[in-house]
Amino acid sequence: MITLNRILNQQKAMLRIITILVLYTSCSFFANACTCAGLAPITSNEVDQAGAIFVGRVVEIKPDRSIWRKAVTFEVLEPLKLSDHASTITIWTPLDEAACGLGTEVGQDWYVFADRDETGMLHASLCGRSVHINKKIRVFAYGLSETKYQYQEKRYWKKDRRRYRNERRFVLAREK
Repeated sequence: MITLNRILNQQKAMLRIITILVLYTSCSFFANACTCAGLAPITSNEVDQAGAIFVGRVVEIKPDRSIWRKAVTFEVLEPLKLSDHASTITIWTPLDEAACGLGTEVGQDWYVFADRDETGMLHASLCGRSVHINKKIRVFAYGLSETKYQYQEKRYWKKDRRRYRNERRFVLAREK
């Protein structure tokens, strides 16, 4: 009798574990983080099709949770390719970096490579060519994994910044 109860308790425990694992794995299919493929060198065709290319400073951020996007207004510091010579430009981007949105904060400088949609609105994402120019990455020795992540982030940012400089030169040379 005792062994039968023990076997039943073990089966119940195993059933609970299997249920938790099934729920965990089925819910993980819905949670997707932003993953971007690498960018090829910029081409003349991409520059021609871009809605706007500029260096700007974030002056305002207006999140719209109903469409999971935010409107980011930039003060144009250096127009590289603009259809009009406005002093401020508003672009739309996903609400957060997990959804491939630009992780903008007021006061940051960005190189923005935005595309126009069919309604004429400008859009940019983390997977595009936009780069945070004056990003500050501090590396602290809290733990090995955290420090390694911060060094990797810094290395990727430096690579993006080099790409920004090359693209800026390319666009300026084309516009002359």
